[in-house]
This record gives sequence, structure tokens and C-alpha cells, in this order.
Amino acid sequence: MSATPRGYTSKTYSFPLDDQTQSQLRDLLGSLGAVRPEAPVTASVLTSDGARHELPPELTRALHDLATSFAEGDRVVIAADDTLLTTQEAADLLQVSRPTVVKLLDRGDLPVVMRGSHRRVRLTDVLDYDRQQGRDRADALARMQQEGQETDLYGKAIGALHSLDRSG
Repeated sequence: MSATPRGYTSKTYSFPLDDQTQSQLRDLLGSLGAVRPEAPVTASVLTSDGARHELPPELTRALHDLATSFAEGDRVVIAADDTLLTTQEAADLLQVSRPTVVKLLDRGDLPVVMRGSHRRVRLTDVLDYDRQQGRDRADALARMQQEGQETDLYGKAIGALHSLDRSG
């Protein structure tokens, strides 16, 4: 757990997906149905004393997202918006090396927060950066596909392979 300036903590959750857990998650997701932001879906929790508590729609959507992530085998981190990460924690989240994160900080690609002589990075900034990188990669792939179609790159590559087959 990482402490933040106001004393919040972040918690990481993961658990093995045995057959029983997978079945429970499938049942839960089936019961919650297709949760969409525009659709008011509610759920309730039955506590051990028999009391039923209605969950607000926002919490129901969060529960659906959490169950979906667990069902897909993802590790889930729940943290306050202002959580500060070390450069190593940011690197782990981005799946890059710590020196790469330091370069991103030095170039200004990621805002840095100094705590004494230590560099920290806001979790929200790391997540925003990661989402932007994903969009940039998707855009680059779409451009490459478009260029390949416009120049018939696939057809030319197949033709070149066929000519190699015939000559060899």
C-alpha cells in the first residue's frame, strides 16, 4: 500500500480464479446484466444480520467493472485520485523500466511532484498518460492499415513471397 499526502491508501486486489470463483463471477455478472452509464441499474447487498442495503447506481457500475476485471484475471487497484506513486510504482503500472519513467519526467511527458528530494507521480497522471499512449498506438495502427490498403502492400508482399517460392 502506498501512502498519499492526506493519508489515503491504495489497495491492490487479486485472487486466483478457481472454478468456483469463476462460476460466482459469471453468476454475478449475469445478474448485473449489461451495465451502461445511461441505464439505471441497481443492486443490493444482504448482510450477515439479514439486512438488505440498496447500492447506488454508481456503486453498482463500479461493482460490475470490478467483477469484470477479476473475471478477466486482471489485478485491480483501488486508490484515491490524488495518490502519489514512486517512479518504480509508475514504471510497474506502465510496464516499463524505472529509468524510462525518469526520462518521461525529465522530458515533461509526465508531471513530477517533488517530495523533498524524491520524485513522485500522480496516479491520475500515469493513467492519463497510459490512455493517451493507447490512443496514439491505435491511431498509428489505423494509419498503417490505411496506407497498406492504399498501396496494396499486402498484395505486393504475397506476390513477392510467391515469386520466392517459385524460384527456390
